[in-house]
Amino acid sequence: MNPNLVRVHDFIRDEKIELIKSLAYLNMTRSKVFHVDKNISTREVSMSRTSVNSWIFYKSAPELIPQFKTIEYLMDLNAAGEYDAEALQVVTYGTLGSHYVPHTDMVRKCQI
Repeated sequence: MNPNLVRVHDFIRDEKIELIKSLAYLNMTRSKVFHVDKNISTREVSMSRTSVNSWIFYKSAPELIPQFKTIEYLMDLNAAGEYDAEALQVVTYGTLGSHYVPHTDMVRKCQI
């Protein structure tokens, strides 16, 4: 298997980054992880993760449609449809005492 590797520079302009940050800031909440217990899954705050995050959904940010269309064009992916891709996740680990811990946000089939 030899997949194509593409490096894109200056993909998101500073003005667009500021727009994404301002949209995300409105709904920032403490990051949660999936927890599965006896076939019941819940999302819980993890004491080891100190990040806050927000999701920007396709329909709620029409001003980002050109950015999604650019992703589609460059990567040959469906990124601009309501059901084609997951929402844009914006995460911050803050500036004081926050840290990143490697983790998975998925539930493995054997855990269900």
